[in-house]
Amino acid sequence: MSAPDVTLRPLRPSDHATVITVIDDWWGGRQMADMLPRLFFEHFTDTCFAAERDGELAGFLVGFLSQSRPAEAYIHFVGVHPGARGAGLGRRLYQEFFGVVRAHGRTVVRAVTAPVNTGSVAFHRRMGFEIEPGPPAAATTRWPPATTAPGRTGSGSPGTCAESRACGYPSARRNLSPRSARRSAGSFANTRRR
Repeated sequence: MSAPDVTLRPLRPSDHATVITVIDDWWGGRQMADMLPRLFFEHFTDTCFAAERDGELAGFLVGFLSQSRPAEAYIHFVGVHPGARGAGLGRRLYQEFFGVVRAHGRTVVRAVTAPVNTGSVAFHRRMGFEIEPGPPAAATTRWPPATTAPGRTGSGSPGTCAESRACGYPSARRNLSPRSARRSAGSFANTRRR
């Protein structure tokens, strides 16, 4: 499945069931569905995208404009079908998001990834993100809590954290503006793109 064969469109509320059905399999059986509540598919559709090939879901990106940091946007979750990886689809989803948030005046994009997910860390670096370390005190904080829902337990394993400050996982950032791209953050923590 090549990236040019794929069509991008805004996520719709009706996509939630489809994404939740495949997400755990796309993450090798890890329980990830709890990280994507339906509200993302209802309230952030301007900054969330589905990638389709022949009417089938090939990937998605869930992101939003920060409400408390007017220069920033945040990529909460990205998924690419295992059979579509390595063909540039993740890059296309990120570029689509960058274009939308840039049009809203955002100059920094943040995302979170787990340090053990070396493929994700490498991808973010290739996309121009700087890795920033999580705060040392947060490393002892467990997220998700031991019980996340009736009958389910949180593993606390890398990659299950939705916010680096809550669990100490590194995140990344990338600057979107040419001027800020020349400045170095000088640290490794949240995935951040300028």
